Amino acid sequence: MHDVFDYDCVIVGGGPAGIGMASVLQDLGMPRFTVLERSEVGATFLAWPEEMRLITPSFTSNAYGMMDLNAVALNTSPAYTLGTEHPTGLEYAKYLQVVSYYKKLPVQTGVDVSEVIPEENGFRVVTSNGQLWTRQICMRSTG
Repeated sequence: MHDVFDYDCVIVGGGPAGIGMASVLQDLGMPRFTVLERSEVGATFLAWPEEMRLITPSFTSNAYGMMDLNAVALNTSPAYTLGTEHPTGLEYAKYLQVVSYYKKLPVQTGVDVSEVIPEENGFRVVTSNGQLWTRQICMRSTG
């Protein structure tokens, strides 16, 4: 059992889900959380072919109270930030980076997560920068 936790929550990945979740945790006042990203915020979108664009249009009004269908944080909008309705991967990655920077989210880039080990009352996370302990973890399913 590990009694000292580095974080209350660790988010693995700096894409829309990770940046969106970090924004929510910050809005809820969670003091000790971090985002671990192996490359840079929005890296998957940066790898898109130049001609590829989001299918869903960025415009206001949706049932969840967000300013924009493609928004990941309250009071933000890719449409207004980028000036386009169907952002490219490069543009959407820029939006995610702007949200991360503007909200001063605790994102750690260049950190590869190699293992998540459940322990009593939390998780041990093995990374390229060493180990850390967290009460909760948010990460996408790998299969």
